Amino acid sequence: MPIKIFHQLHITKTIVYSQVLVCFWTFVISVSLIVNIMMKQTGLLCATHAVIWLGGLICLYIGATMIKRRSQECNLAENELRRVNDLLEFQAATDSMTGIFNRRRFLELLQLEIQESKRYGVPLVLIFFDIDYFKEINDKYGHEAGDSVLRELTQLVASLIREADIFARFGGEEFVILAHNNDVDAGCELAEKIRSAVDQHRFTIVGSVTCSFGVSQFEFGDTGESIIKRADEAMYSAKKRGRNLVENFCDCQRTLSSG
Repeated sequence: MPIKIFHQLHITKTIVYSQVLVCFWTFVISVSLIVNIMMKQTGLLCATHAVIWLGGLICLYIGATMIKRRSQECNLAENELRRVNDLLEFQAATDSMTGIFNRRRFLELLQLEIQESKRYGVPLVLIFFDIDYFKEINDKYGHEAGDSVLRELTQLVASLIREADIFARFGGEEFVILAHNNDVDAGCELAEKIRSAVDQHRFTIVGSVTCSFGVSQFEFGDTGESIIKRADEAMYSAKKRGRNLVENFCDCQRTLSSG
C-alpha cells in the first residue's frame, strides 16, 4: 500500500503541473482572441492563433514528458522497495549460517501443516536430530570448524530429502525435518538414511561426525509443541543409548517402561 500511494502522489503532482500549463495557455488564447476580435485585426489574429496553439502543443509535450519521466522514476523506486522487502522477508525466515529455514519460520510452517493434516487426514512425521559431541568439535577444532560442519551437514541432509519436506535449523546444533504424507515407519527409514549418510561422510576439517535422531508422528489433538516435545524426548533417548542412533517415540516409551 505505501508503494502505491508513493507512486500515485508523484504522478498526480505531475498531472496537476501539466493541467496548470494547459489552463494557463487556454487563458492566454481566450484573452488574445477577445483582444484581436475587439481590434478586428484579422492578420494579427491568425498569427496569434498560430503562436498560441504552437505554445499549447509544446506545453502538452512537456507535460507528457514530465509524466513519463516521473512514472519511470516511480517504477524504479517501486522495484527497489519490492527488492528490499523480499530481502527482508528472506532474512527473517532463513538461518544465516546454513541458508535453510530458521526456527521461527519452521514453527509457522508447522502450524500450517498441522491444520492441513487435521483437515485432510494426511499423515505427518517430525524428525528431530542434533550433532553428537558438537561442543567437543568446537573446543578441539575451533568455532570456524564447527560452523563448517553445520553448513556441510545441511548440504548433505538437503540432498537426501524431498523438496516438499521442511528442513530447518532449530537452534545451535539441533535440526528438524517435517515430512508430510509419511507415517512414523517412513520417518524412521528417512532418519536412518540420513544417519547412515552422515556417519559415512568425511567432513572437510573434522573428519567423522555422527548425529542422534528422534522421530514422532502427528496424532489427533497434537499441537506443534507436543509433537516437537515427543521427537525431542526420543532423540535424547537415542543419546542415552549410545548416540548415532534413530529412536521413535513409541520405542522410547517402551524402553522407559521396561526400564
